[in-house]
Amino acid sequence: MSGWIKLHRKLCNNDLWLEEPFTRGQAWVDLLMLASHKDKSFWKRGILVEIKRGQVGVSERGLADRWRWSRGKVDRFLHDLEMLQQIEPQKNKVTTVITLINYEFYQEERATDDTTDDTTDDTTDGPQTDIIKKLKKGKEVKKREGRGLRPLPSDFSLTDDMAEWAKGVGIENGSLKIETEKFCDYWRSDGRKKSDWVAAWRNWIRKAIEFNPKLQQQTKGTDQWRAKYKI
Repeated sequence: MSGWIKLHRKLCNNDLWLEEPFTRGQAWVDLLMLASHKDKSFWKRGILVEIKRGQVGVSERGLADRWRWSRGKVDRFLHDLEMLQQIEPQKNKVTTVITLINYEFYQEERATDDTTDDTTDDTTDGPQTDIIKKLKKGKEVKKREGRGLRPLPSDFSLTDDMAEWAKGVGIENGSLKIETEKFCDYWRSDGRKKSDWVAAWRNWIRKAIEFNPKLQQQTKGTDQWRAKYKI
């Protein structure tokens, strides 16, 4: 197909655009429309976030709410786009800045005569073919990597080593059991597979300490253990 169409950014807030869960294609177009067309900055939780042309400054939670997806689905989608070299995500303490690598390609203005349309066809066939090849390659890599993955075992529970690790960072037994139950409930409902569930559990505990003031109070004064256990 040749030629171009223009989509006004107001479409992003149109009820028809937002009324149902997004498809992956719709989510990609949404990122293109959400991307800033000029350099700008904004404050979020007291931190200045700078956005360049062709970047989107939004948290994964914000995208999940907008697209009516789970956080896990957003994470997988962004990972796929990164593998296809369509985006470069950069996370900081308050948001995620997503750089659209080919933003200028989608924004370039061209003439509307037949010659230019033919040129457009010739130049777009290459990138589209490359995308398909990368997608196939990405699926093959995922297939190979997936051979070592497994869902959360039905008998997953605290071991002595895990309890010792948690004790070292100062988490009380009651809180440890609660967080472990949350971990199991979340990943069983999510259904994703991992190669090392104990490592995933440790990361869960680290995040719990980071965002839970009660756990932060429990672990206060255990800096030596934080260094040892890489909290």
